[in-house]
Amino acid sequence: MTRGHATHPEGFATNRTDAYWATSFAPGNVRKGNAGISTAVDWVTGQARPRGVALDTTHVYWVSFNDAGRRAERERGWEALV
Repeated sequence: MTRGHATHPEGFATNRTDAYWATSFAPGNVRKGNAGISTAVDWVTGQARPRGVALDTTHVYWVSFNDAGRRAERERGWEALV
């Protein structure tokens, strides 16, 4: 995670290849970056203060400000309620 990509991070999770973290200020986003490279993208956008990022083999999970559990497919980044 590089400076400028981590505006108020509220959660962080990584595996061997990718890193995911939440940024809490509007618009709240879940960001994705390569674990060894300093580039990152807004992977899931427009979230209500996301926090508490976790992963498994197929999904990334986080909680929104209203305590709604969310998840997205790691390959596609599509969001859904858990």
